[in-house]
Amino acid sequence: MPRYKKTNIMNKNIISIFIILILLTISGKVSSKDIQPDVTSYHLKIEPNIDEGTIKGSVVINFQVNKEIDSVIFNSGNLTIDKVIGSIVKSYKKINKNLVVYLSKRDCIQNEIVIYYSGYPIKGLIFDKEKNQAYTSYFTSDWMICNDAPEDKAVFHIDINVPIDKTCIASGELVNKVRQTDRVLWLHMNYFQWDKKHSWGKKVQLFISPARLADLVRLKNTCRNFTCLPCSGLANVGSFG
Repeated sequence: MPRYKKTNIMNKNIISIFIILILLTISGKVSSKDIQPDVTSYHLKIEPNIDEGTIKGSVVINFQVNKEIDSVIFNSGNLTIDKVIGSIVKSYKKINKNLVVYLSKRDCIQNEIVIYYSGYPIKGLIFDKEKNQAYTSYFTSDWMICNDAPEDKAVFHIDINVPIDKTCIASGELVNKVRQTDRVLWLHMNYFQWDKKHSWGKKVQLFISPARLADLVRLKNTCRNFTCLPCSGLANVGSFG
């Protein structure tokens, strides 16, 4: 085979490989058609494991989005997505620190999906094994799937399942506490009121500790530094029932 033909074949192969690499890169990015939805409510159920530094949970997300939109984005940090279900869910894909949910055709703008996830929070949920406690930092999407855009606000319910020797407080009002054999389910609710001075993530806080509830309330009432940790997890706590 003439030398120039070999060169042409090699050049074509190189170009083909280059095109494939470009297409793979594009497919791994979030599409411009994917948008963040307007979330109206979250119902989060989580089970943190302080000893292992892990979390597993599920979140029911109600959101509004234009009927023509075929996919939406939620922030998901480094969490593992176990499954996404809902009548409007076609499929889903984890792309970097985002979860893209592909939607089927629908007749209304109000939608609901349920996301099951697990993982090792890196910086949003701090596990202190020495003190046998855990508390949140400012990176909400590191420990729950959400739309963490600062302007987004929603009704928020959080159910925290912990061992019986732990006390939980969270942003909002303590609605109920349910005993489950050797565990306790703490139920909180919060109506977000958007404050331009604070980000969305700072409003979703929780604190898990072996301390008595009265001691945590006292700490919350005496700590005025809203940025200190773990006191930042107490800054927005309301009634404790």
